[in-house]
Amino acid sequence: TLGQDSSRINSLVSMLKTMSKEGLAIVVITHDINFAAEHSSRVVIINNGKILLDGEPHMDLSQEEVLHSANLEPPGSIRLSKLLGLPPMLTVDEITKAIESRNGTGG
Repeated sequence: TLGQDSSRINSLVSMLKTMSKEGLAIVVITHDINFAAEHSSRVVIINNGKILLDGEPHMDLSQEEVLHSANLEPPGSIRLSKLLGLPPMLTVDEITKAIESRNGTGG
C-alpha cells in the first residue's frame, strides 16, 4: 500500500472488508505499518525469518524497541497517543474520542 493514492487504498480496504464479511481469511503482507495498524485485527512482525511479534495491534505495534529491531517505527497514531498521555491508539477516531472523554466533551 506504500505509494498508493488514497482512492486505491480505499478501494482495497473495501474489497478486503467485503471478503472478510464473506468469511474469508485475509492475509496482507505490507511494510506500511500505518495501514496494518488501522486495518488489522492481528499483526505479525517478522525480521530475518524470525517472528518478533504476533498478536493484537494495539499492544504489538506499541513495542518500540522490538519494532526498531525490525527497522520499523510505531504507527503515527501510537506515537501521537503516547505523546498525549493516552494508551496505544490505532486511529485518529480513537484518539479524538479519548481526548473528548478526558475533557468531558464527548458526545
